[in-house]
Amino acid sequence: MAFNKLPAKRKIYGDDDFHIRPKAGFNDICYIIARPHDKDLGGDLLFDVEGEFGTGANSLKSERRYARKGDYKNCKYVYFKHDLEDMTEKQKKAILRWATDGGI
Repeated sequence: MAFNKLPAKRKIYGDDDFHIRPKAGFNDICYIIARPHDKDLGGDLLFDVEGEFGTGANSLKSERRYARKGDYKNCKYVYFKHDLEDMTEKQKKAILRWATDGGI
């Protein structure tokens, strides 16, 4: 999902039409990843927030239930270190502030 400023740290982003949840990792750690917006996708947005995607009202309801149950309790907010060199200062400053768990 693309944003002009990084959104609040949440486990589920989006709506019935399209939503993302944390990506599964190792040792029950999951990730939400902030990246500079891919200009090939169009638009003047600054940031992409990545995770695993879902669609539909039932999927969103299930994901919210999983989040409340604690399935995503060990969620880290990160960035890719290799993205830093291609970021503007504004993007870099915002992502470093947002990604409290550091880069991968």
